[in-house]
Amino acid sequence: MTENQKPDFANLKTFDDFLNFTDGFWELDTERDLVIYLRALLGLIRESAMANPTFPLIGRLLIEALTADPVRFEDEWLSYEFANDEKSSPFERISYTIERQIADLVRLEDRIRNSSPAELYGGFDSWYNFSIQDFMRHGAAGIRDHLKKSSNVWWSETPRFLTSDECDWDDLNAFMELGQLYE
Repeated sequence: MTENQKPDFANLKTFDDFLNFTDGFWELDTERDLVIYLRALLGLIRESAMANPTFPLIGRLLIEALTADPVRFEDEWLSYEFANDEKSSPFERISYTIERQIADLVRLEDRIRNSSPAELYGGFDSWYNFSIQDFMRHGAAGIRDHLKKSSNVWWSETPRFLTSDECDWDDLNAFMELGQLYE
């Protein structure tokens, strides 16, 4: 997949379709920094605040973030408190998660820049994936593994959740959290 390649988002009907789509990011040819990508994605999500989230919409936002202008970094993101609670809406949760991820990566910038690939592979400060490609691939793998473990199915079976066409911002939020954390 290249930055300019336009997938057929209409084919993203289920969570499994979405996860297969994000697996394609592994072959993505981009030099875009993950912080810039996340800032662009945050801007696109904010523009879509009133939209009903669907897998085609989220897939389109993930692709457009490869080339979209990033939102301005806000210093207040650096002073976040973990407040991703039940009182906030799914849209507020995904916005908060991405703001926190951006802040984390900004804090870690010098360590990331001065680390060897082996040190990056070991991760630090709850971060394991520092490229767009790794972030997307591990987000998908983390969702799949979590669903299979939590639904007590054999690895060869597909959890019913994966075949659902229902989607909300919390689905993207879980994907983004696992993109950061999953090894």
